[in-house]
Amino acid sequence: MEDCPEELQIPSWCSGEEGFSSDGEGKTSVVAGIVSSPTPNSSKSIAEDENGEAVDVDSIDDVANTLWDGIDDIEMKKFHFPNRQVAYEFYNLYARVKGFSVRKSKVFKTKKGQIVWQDFLCHKEGFREEKNIMRENRQRETKVETRCGCCAKMRICLVGESGRWHVASFVDCHNHAMLEGKQSSMLPAHRKLKEGDILGLNSMRKAGISTTQIYNLIADQSGGFDKTNFLKVDMKNQMTKQKQKEHCDAKAVLVYLKGLGSGDPGMFWSHHAHEEGKLKQLFWADGISRMDFQVFGEVLAFDATYQKNKYGCPIVVLVGVNHHCQTIVFGTTVLTNEKEESYVWVLDQFLAAMKGKEPNAVITDGAPAMRNAITIILPRAHHRLCAWHLLQNAQRNVGDSNFVKGFKSCMLENLSVGHFKKKWTQLVSDLNLEDNAWVQGLYEKSHMWATCLMRGKFFAGFQTTSRCEGMHSQIGRIVQSRNSLLEFVQYFERYVNYMRWTEVDAGYKSVVGDVVPKTNVRALEKCAANVYTRTVFLKLRPWLNSGSVIKVAAIKETSSCMIYSMYKYCKPGKLRHVAHDVQLSTFRCSCQRMETFGFPYDHIIGLLVHLDIDVIPGSLILQRWCKAANDCMKDNSESSYKSGNQQFWLGWVL
Repeated sequence: MEDCPEELQIPSWCSGEEGFSSDGEGKTSVVAGIVSSPTPNSSKSIAEDENGEAVDVDSIDDVANTLWDGIDDIEMKKFHFPNRQVAYEFYNLYARVKGFSVRKSKVFKTKKGQIVWQDFLCHKEGFREEKNIMRENRQRETKVETRCGCCAKMRICLVGESGRWHVASFVDCHNHAMLEGKQSSMLPAHRKLKEGDILGLNSMRKAGISTTQIYNLIADQSGGFDKTNFLKVDMKNQMTKQKQKEHCDAKAVLVYLKGLGSGDPGMFWSHHAHEEGKLKQLFWADGISRMDFQVFGEVLAFDATYQKNKYGCPIVVLVGVNHHCQTIVFGTTVLTNEKEESYVWVLDQFLAAMKGKEPNAVITDGAPAMRNAITIILPRAHHRLCAWHLLQNAQRNVGDSNFVKGFKSCMLENLSVGHFKKKWTQLVSDLNLEDNAWVQGLYEKSHMWATCLMRGKFFAGFQTTSRCEGMHSQIGRIVQSRNSLLEFVQYFERYVNYMRWTEVDAGYKSVVGDVVPKTNVRALEKCAANVYTRTVFLKLRPWLNSGSVIKVAAIKETSSCMIYSMYKYCKPGKLRHVAHDVQLSTFRCSCQRMETFGFPYDHIIGLLVHLDIDVIPGSLILQRWCKAANDCMKDNSESSYKSGNQQFWLGWVL
């Protein structure tokens, strides 16, 4: 191995000694730390070669196409730079071509603090301290040794008259092997995330794209992994750096929500902190969610989900269903615990956000804390327990598949109250479960799960919290447990915006094109297609067909209405009674499905056919299922401003 030269000394004309001066002919003096150019008697400057030529390097682009192979120390001294950063980038580019990288070393300053020279070293200069290698009780594998005392370096110094930095000395002797091109580009000094790369990274992260997918995409756009200027680990380090800048995650979330409120006068958020100032609960709902609740807020469902942030805090999303039978978000909450007081706070804030309007029905998984909070804050709402969770609990607590099957039948079938009680008693008796405390407690809550006991109560088709579970599953695709609270809120808001776009798409499909008639009651079918959204119409159409074969068994006239006894074709033993108020044009069936689901079922359809009515009466049309439901919402919001409530609406952001 070739011996490296001794430690380079700064030239006599740029010694850097404070107050040093020399009157010798052809010498450069340093007075008060300012380097002056050579005297007129000097033959040439440091930036001149034998022919008096010099190379100005004002940016790294000036040397992008330089052929580096023939450059020696004499050639290197021709270059001069406007500042130290350009000089560093110049030497680092040279190092990349040669197969090593550069790091900055010590500088020399004058008494006034002005830097007059600096060294740039090979990345393998020096040695690692032994204490860092021999430390006891290391849990991680010791990092590989990357330094071997290499003496290669370039020194630059400031020439006072020109104000430029010249190469004073250059040593290109290495005591280690050089890396080939692709490996050289992997050295840390040659890897850099540009500002455009960081902006693209942040944008794709907000869209829920994983780091690996982002890196693969950038590599594909660059023409290959070897064409990128950074590695995947650099992207992860950049994300860590950005998170560290967020000194307080909770504060960052509140600032973000405040920013959303600046563009949304209907934005509402509220938080509750511990005595030591740490975030305990957070609730927010934007203007669209609040207007949605005014139209579609008869039914509310909520459930908690976990592992959606690095703190493990449960997330509770309060949802409903719109006129396209799609899940919509009314509000979102971050909790630190699931105690009763936490849910009381959530529902209290929810009512404040919704201007005091209460839902008529609430569906949850039946957690005691939720149930107690609903009893306190929403005492008039009918609380329904999720059918899926009840079946899972039945399997765990009883463990008999026959009971689970019989329980499911009692819960979901459209039975009469007497038939339900008889069937339940028989089920418990056959399986000898009379003394089972869980089964007895379940029956005591039957008004919260038995279909026959909730007949006539509107649940918009909800029987389970599956809409919540489905949303949690979708959110889990873009949100991970390592995400900060701010990242979760940002990702969640983006997902909600996507949900709202699907609503626009469903609205487009509802108004474009005419439905091809398929039933025997085409006049009613055409009317339903014009009134209801496409999704609701497709749910109603089978009942139009079955209603066309409903028969009238008897008619009874009372002082207030006409009562029609109806039965299905070939089933005269199963009668349903439909009351028709001629003056008010109202219809009520004993099956109460109209009240439960919000649109007419076969018995009422059969009576409309019997009476030759070709247009669905207004009393049978629930506004929330109509195409015009959004227009209703818009009218309500505009009327709030026109009626003098503008101050209240603007007060939402306070």
